Amino acid sequence: MGSRRDRDGVGDRDPPSGHGPVPLGELLPGFLRKHGLEGEVEAQEALARWDEVVGPAIARVAHPTGVSRGVLFVEVRSSVWMSELNLMRRDILARLNAGEGGGRIRRIVFRIAGGPDPEPVRQGPSDP
Repeated sequence: MGSRRDRDGVGDRDPPSGHGPVPLGELLPGFLRKHGLEGEVEAQEALARWDEVVGPAIARVAHPTGVSRGVLFVEVRSSVWMSELNLMRRDILARLNAGEGGGRIRRIVFRIAGGPDPEPVRQGPSDP
């Protein structure tokens, strides 16, 4: 049996005669890879892993709010905690990206909860 393409151009295999459809879990990784979304999905895992990575004391005072283009945004309860977390930034980043299921976070932006929105994420040659 040959392969077929849907409207998005994502190929999938025809299920063997007499069998049901192909499970989405088998098709999704190829779709994400083809459309360059695999890294973004992995980066989103940082939100789910935050409490485990930083531990309960930090998790009580700092909450991730989102990920965009490899940048994790975290709201922090106070300026004192923000200073402390800035000192720990490299260690937290390494732990978020380590091991199986580690995300692809390249930067963490801390801000005071309820404070102004962070600047937009820059891309290209001007990015540090």
